[in-house]
Amino acid sequence: MKSEIESINEKGTWILVPRPKDRQVITSKWLLRRKLNPDISLHRHKARLVARGFNQVASIDFHETFSPMPIITSLRTTIGLAAQLNLYIHQIDIKTTFLNGDLDQPIYMEQPKYFKDIKNPDYVCLLKKTLYGLKQSPRIWYYRLQQFLIKKGYKRLKSDKKFYTRHNGTHILILVVYVDDILIISNRVDHIKTAKEKLATTFSITDGGPLHYMLGIEFNLHGPDNNIQLCQRKFAEDILNKYQMMDLKPSPIPATPHLSVNSDMAPKDPQEIKEMETQPFREMLGSLRYLVSCTRPDLCYITGLLIKIYAESR
Repeated sequence: MKSEIESINEKGTWILVPRPKDRQVITSKWLLRRKLNPDISLHRHKARLVARGFNQVASIDFHETFSPMPIITSLRTTIGLAAQLNLYIHQIDIKTTFLNGDLDQPIYMEQPKYFKDIKNPDYVCLLKKTLYGLKQSPRIWYYRLQQFLIKKGYKRLKSDKKFYTRHNGTHILILVVYVDDILIISNRVDHIKTAKEKLATTFSITDGGPLHYMLGIEFNLHGPDNNIQLCQRKFAEDILNKYQMMDLKPSPIPATPHLSVNSDMAPKDPQEIKEMETQPFREMLGSLRYLVSCTRPDLCYITGLLIKIYAESR
């Protein structure tokens, strides 16, 4: 928590002001979590101060909130391209990502728990920078990073606005941005090092070295024949643990074959209906859809094969 507050103060995220009478003051919350390595071992403890953005009022506290996200098929194709052309892939993490964006409207927040100012305990925080939890934070951060990359000579892809490229003769540099995680892909390690140094001049970064784990996917860059192996074992285990299914016995046929589902099968008892409404079915289905959409071997193989055929034809 102290480390998070120090980062917030260094960025000048807020100033303390008397409580306004004509504006709503949102609250904040501390999120504490353990970051794990792909082998489930402890990586580090992490604390993050999050604004409760659900208290924000539309058209007063925020306007636009949309921020582009990379298309998973584009990411998978890029990984296949890197494997076929034997490119280097590194990853970095932007520290306190959303603290780098400047707010374009005043937002007031209660002082964080455990860190109230002794001299002015009744004052509130007038936010100058974006904070995790604010509805507009992802959008403001995206355009902040975009301006920086374009200034450094990168061009944004029209087909996927989270991909940035820069060419220098026969050398190429590709950046894939996923909020605070950035992949840097190039045919030269020194170009990757230079890209990291330029990013570090403006943002605080954590250098993850060669790509090994991102978005719930484990990457093995040392496979045979320059292959890149993708695995979602940890993500699958996290789903099973989250929904208390780790101890269930696997079955080759998990459901009745040719089962026809209809509305007559829905529960009729009010108590049972109430219990069903509390089940996170949408969240479960979303997790399963992500699980099967990232590392499908058939598409990865076909993508790599097509790229190889195209490269050899040239």
